[in-house]
Amino acid sequence: MEIAAGQAFTQLLVSTPTDSDANQLAEAYLKIAADYPGTQTGGRALVLGATTLFESGKYPEAQVQFQKYLDTYPGNAFSAPAALGVAASLEAQGKMDPAAIAYQRVVNSYSDPNTVDAAKFALAKIDEQRGKLIEAENLYQAVARGNPNAPLGSEAAFRAFQLRAKSPPNVSSNTPAAPFTLNTKP
Repeated sequence: MEIAAGQAFTQLLVSTPTDSDANQLAEAYLKIAADYPGTQTGGRALVLGATTLFESGKYPEAQVQFQKYLDTYPGNAFSAPAALGVAASLEAQGKMDPAAIAYQRVVNSYSDPNTVDAAKFALAKIDEQRGKLIEAENLYQAVARGNPNAPLGSEAAFRAFQLRAKSPPNVSSNTPAAPFTLNTKP
């Protein structure tokens, strides 16, 4: 079954025109996932189908497919990206409370640093929108520390800097205390 799934997947990749419609491509991926359930290739096709739906702006449909992957393939190779996909789909639909919960679940449940840092960055943006500036700054700084030479780290460092610059003194958890001098003269 795995070999047949791999052959179907390869056939899809080599036969798909470069200018193919995203909806058709998503349907083709999801067909492979449906035809070969429980296989690694079927799982990969399911995540690619969900990603294609997300990229074409079909966020509710993408969310359903990402969740289907999590339900069908718990703990497998694409679980962390699929969980991130659920959270991003919720955010794209404007469902910020469930999105924040889903991003936090990614941070707490997965060890893949790229996925976790992407979730922290997204959670920081939501916190920033909600006025939770200290929490947002802390998350941005964590992402920046973990990715010092990556675009995401640079963006996170810049956003943390902007938040620190906007904050009144002593609001930020990372604002140094005011210097003092000890007066020893009577």
